[in-house]
Formats: sequence, structure tokens, C-alpha cells
Amino acid sequence: TDPIFMCYLFDSNGIAIYNRGDALSDNMTTTFEEVEKPGIYSIYCVTGWFIGEYPQTTKDTELYQRPITLDTELYMCSAKDICLGNKQNIYVNSSQLVYNVVINVDHIMAQAAFLIRNVPSEITNITVTLPRQANKFKFDGTILGNKQSQTLTLKRNSQQNEDETYNWSIEETIVYPYAKETGNMPIHLTVANSTGEHTFKTETSACCSKGKRVAFKTGWNTIIYYQNAQVNINPWTDEVIDADFDLGGVETNDKQE
Repeated sequence: TDPIFMCYLFDSNGIAIYNRGDALSDNMTTTFEEVEKPGIYSIYCVTGWFIGEYPQTTKDTELYQRPITLDTELYMCSAKDICLGNKQNIYVNSSQLVYNVVINVDHIMAQAAFLIRNVPSEITNITVTLPRQANKFKFDGTILGNKQSQTLTLKRNSQQNEDETYNWSIEETIVYPYAKETGNMPIHLTVANSTGEHTFKTETSACCSKGKRVAFKTGWNTIIYYQNAQVNINPWTDEVIDADFDLGGVETNDKQE
């Protein structure tokens, strides 16, 4: 149940020939003894997966049945801190037996915090939903997908503001990244009061892209109120007014030459 790190040894054709990992620690080291001939190799590392989530190079296992390549799509199975890095072009020759490499990994998830100021005391619950986040990535760091939904529950500040409102917030937490580096990211805000739940749909240009930390802030006064208008045509009146009128004088349209 604890996250691990997993290293993948790739040959020059971009095929993973072995994978090996261990528990996350201050000294994460693993050794490959599967290189049987000189050539160009590379090692990719993913940290943060659980042991049952990583794909394996052994083809007869139930977890993975296909070869792992650099184009293999990898899943962010849950919103936890997943990191990725690599060491490419390790030149193995026949005279050197031991090769030591250091792999630096970067965060591919994002972190977000939310603060809504001056919320009326009648509000009993607030959640923020990110409806179209990514949930897959590749070994080269490409982020894929736009259908992952993640909902965060905000907490009301115990101290009331001077105007008898409250601030609602959630501290920085790991969220799925947004696949696009540019463009607006959708956000859905759901609030509850005595009349039920109401969802407001908005968007922001500050995307939760991979490796980014974003602190979202807003005020209740930015909310756009809406009213539902239903049109009913009233029935005709039952009262009929009786009225007389005169025929008046005679008009002729004859033309005289």
C-alpha cells in the first residue's frame, strides 16, 4: 500500500527489457544486471505508483501482456505524487563493467489550493470539481486525457468575518494535471443551502498543468445570480363587452373626369 519507485531499462530500439524498483526512501538505488551485450541503453524512472499499478516487462504476468515501449500510455491511477525522469544514451562497451547513473525526476501531477471569501452564513457545504483533467502520461512526459473528474471539499473557517460571512478553503493538495498548457480550464463550484444544491460552471486561464502549484482565490461577490423565468399565457377573460356603433355617412370612391 506504500508508493514505490520503478526503473525501466530500455534498449536502443525503445523496448523495455527489464524493470526493477523498491520502496521510496532517502537513498533510492537499484541495480540492473540484464545487459548482456554492448550498445546504447536508457533508464526511465517513475515514482509514486503503488506496487500493483506499474506495468511489468515480464510478458507472462497478469499485470501486463504487451511489450513496454516509449509510447506506452501509463495511468495515473489516483491523485498522488507521481514523478518521472530518465537517463538516456548510456553507452555500454565491452571493457567497462559497471555504470553509475543519476536520474532526476520531476512532478507530473499538479497542486491546487482554493479560497472563497465572504461566503454567507446560510451556505452549508461547498465543493470544487475539476471535470476534465488528464489521467495518463508517456515516458517522455506527454500528458494525455481530458475526462478525469476530481472533486475537492472545502472547509468553513471557524472564525466569522466582520460582516458575519465566512471564508471557505482547502489547503494545497495534489490534483490531476490539465493536459493543455494553454487555454481555459473548467471549474465547477457546487454550494448547498436550505433550498438544496446549486452548481456554478466557470473556467480559469490558470491551468493545473504538470508540476504547477496554483492557489485559486475568489470572493462570493463574484458569483452570478440567476433566476428561472417560466412564461404562462393566461386564458381569455369570460367577460364579453356589448357595444353599439353607427353606420355613419356614405363615402364614394367614384372618379370624375
